[in-house]
Amino acid sequence: MKVHQLEDKIMKVWGTADDLDVVADWISESTKEGFSVDELLNMIIGIRVLHEHKSKMLFREFEKLLASNTDAIAAEYPDH
Repeated sequence: MKVHQLEDKIMKVWGTADDLDVVADWISESTKEGFSVDELLNMIIGIRVLHEHKSKMLFREFEKLLASNTDAIAAEYPDH
């Protein structure tokens, strides 16, 4: 994996913030549309689980990147 590929994956994880903006908008509109608290909480729980899974996948990719570049990292940080 290349560093720019990892960057793309990081940006996708940050998409959770956009998802939460949608939820916030939905909550503000829910009083007009009659959504239940259960529906809203289920959405938030779903986003949380999705974010956790995306983060785990991202960390695995980060570990792969480090493993495939150990020589370059050692040369960059010789004292560590």
